[in-house]
Order: sequence, then structure tokens, then C-alpha cells
Amino acid sequence: MHNRIKIKWRGKRKYFATEIPIQYRQGGEARKEIMATSREELERKFDEEVASRKLRLDRAGGRRLLSDFLVSEFLPFYRNEVEPQTWCDYRHHIEARIAPGLGAIRLEDLTARHVDQWTLSLRETTSKRTGRPLSDRTIDYSLAILRRALQFAVDWRYVSVNPASSRVRAARRRKRVRISTLRFLSPDQAKQFLDAVRGDRFEALYTLAITTGMRQGELFGLNWSDVDLAASKVTINHSLAHTKRKRGEAGDRVILKGPKTTGSRRTIEIPQVTVAALQTHRQRQVELHDAAGDGWCETGFVFTSRRGTPIDRGNALHRFQDILKEHALPRIRFYDLRHARPRC
Repeated sequence: MHNRIKIKWRGKRKYFATEIPIQYRQGGEARKEIMATSREELERKFDEEVASRKLRLDRAGGRRLLSDFLVSEFLPFYRNEVEPQTWCDYRHHIEARIAPGLGAIRLEDLTARHVDQWTLSLRETTSKRTGRPLSDRTIDYSLAILRRALQFAVDWRYVSVNPASSRVRAARRRKRVRISTLRFLSPDQAKQFLDAVRGDRFEALYTLAITTGMRQGELFGLNWSDVDLAASKVTINHSLAHTKRKRGEAGDRVILKGPKTTGSRRTIEIPQVTVAALQTHRQRQVELHDAAGDGWCETGFVFTSRRGTPIDRGNALHRFQDILKEHALPRIRFYDLRHARPRC
């Protein structure tokens, strides 16, 4: 720093001060002075100020706390950029993991070291829902959200660099290739599972899942108009997505949308065991409709609650795990039923 340094006193306290050169003043500033309690601190603050002004950074934006930036700017702006389900996921990770760990740090002060320490702390965190350590996928997703949000801060000139981007690239270089074992029921186990769910409230749902390979959202979004029992066929036209909207918040907790990809819109032939399960399920639904009377909400969905509203995904998934445990079957995800092929 080649600027002139002045000594100033405020009471009994000594300060070092210097002015920002005129070529770096912004917005009609007549004079901009920087003060510090030591020459070393003054030089650091001067260099940072000049560097930011060269890049024409918004210093007021850079001084915002990360949590304030995420909640007040990033999330409101990003709401129109992604699907409601994705936006709710972003908000959940920000409120549950990013803000508690990094939210009290100013954007301009956030470093790659802060990001590394935060990531390490997540690996030592236990999920409140499962009681188990957070999965690598959950941690990577939280980091991806932070990286994307900070890129907005860079694009909006609040900061000059994204301290999360270098961490991601380095992590990908160091990441070991993990060969994961695909978990699924053998044909005999799948047959045992079908026998176990016979008569269960969710029999048709589980049978359709294990005999067709339909995705979870496609099952929950299936409409009776997409089912042709006479021809033993179902057509996939929709997928039902569940969002993490808060209780009482405006908007739908479930959203009906198109399948995952264009190629996912398809017609599937179903075996007789599935046709029979759906026929029984439809009769039960008619009985529920009659019992509910005016309290029935007609949605057209194949799988519904006892009042006709979209099915509670949590109930179906929890019951699925209970059945596996009760019948000594391997613990798998509901999604893994896509890979099972029973001997029907």
C-alpha cells in the first residue's frame, strides 16, 4: 500500500487511517476513509476494499449474513426457477443444515475452510428422522445447494469467488469409486412377498409395483382412467410428487406432473395377479366411497386415502417395511421392488 497513512485518536484509542484513491471511488463518493487499530490490519482492509472496488463488488451485499442472503434473496428468487418439490427440498436443507452451520458468517468472510469444516460436521451429525448418520447423498445435496446459492452471490457481485465450488471439484477428484450392491428380492422372495400382502390395504399398490417396475410417483399418480383391466394394461401419464411444504403454508403438498422423462410415458401389460388385485382394490374403494358419502373427495386416483384424497405416502412405505420385517424378508427400499420379478 503506497497511500499516505494518518494517525487519529478517538479518546485514548489510537487508529491508523487512509483514504481510498479517487479512481476507486464509487457512486459519486467524495471521500472514503478506512481505519484500523494497526498498520497490518489497515493494509489488509485497504487491499480488500480496493480489490472489491476493482471488481465493482456490492460491499453492502457482501456484508450480509449467509442465512439472511439465503432466506431473503436466494430462496425467493429461486422459487420461479425450479419445480415446487425441488424448491421445498432446497428450503429444507437450508433451514436444517446450511443456516445452522454457516448462517452466522458474512458472505464476504466465508471461506473454503468454513465449507470444509461444515461438511465435516455434517458427517458427524445424526438424522433426527432415522437416528442414523447423514448419508453421503444427503451431505452432497446440501453442499450442492450451498454451491448454487453462492454462485448467485458471485453473479450478483456480492463476492468475487464461490468458496464452495473448489471443494466440490476437489471432492470429485478424491472420491473413491464405490461399487454398491443392488438389493432386490429373489423370485422366490418376491412370491413370498406377494403372498404376505394378500388382503392388505395396500395389496394392489405393492403388487403393481413388484410386477411392473413403475416408479413410486407413477404409482401414486395413477388414475383409474389410465387403467384398462379388460385388456390387462395400465398407461403411465402422470407422476405424483410430494413437496416439503410446511403445515398451513399456501400451495399443494402433492403435485401431479408428467413422468420423469419423455420416454417414461408408456403403456404396460400387467399379469393376472395384478389385474385381480386391482379389481379387489376398486371394489374396496367403492365401499369406502359409499361409507364416506358427502365426505368423499373425488380425485380419480387409484390409490387414495379413506376419503378419496391422495394416498399418504408415509403410511404405505412404513407398512411396506413392517411386512418385510414380519415375514423375515430382506430389508430393501420400496424403490427396489422395481428390480424384483416374482414367479407369478
